[in-house]
Amino acid sequence: MLRDLATLDKAVTFIEAARKSGGRVLSHCWHGRNRSVTTLVAYLMKYEGMTAKQANNLIKQTRPQADPYFDVLAAWSEQYLKRKVDLDTNNNTSSEKTARLRTKYYDDTKH
Repeated sequence: MLRDLATLDKAVTFIEAARKSGGRVLSHCWHGRNRSVTTLVAYLMKYEGMTAKQANNLIKQTRPQADPYFDVLAAWSEQYLKRKVDLDTNNNTSSEKTARLRTKYYDDTKH
């Protein structure tokens, strides 16, 4: 897994740089449920202001097996975002912001 939090932060920054330049990023790992999802949750936390739960719930709408490493996200968030992560992953509430981001990120892929 991502042992180096700086590597996770670099990946998140890379995704944003690609997006800003009009590019796209494919995030994948062997099973597509832990490492890649952890990176995408971190991205949504940093650049969309989502909580880890909100970001995970958004991703689960198209990737139900998504299961990020919440302990890594908590450590990364405290170090790079200077905020704590709520590790209660049992709350599956959806917000208006999650719906807006779902439209933003998933409707763009229907080209």
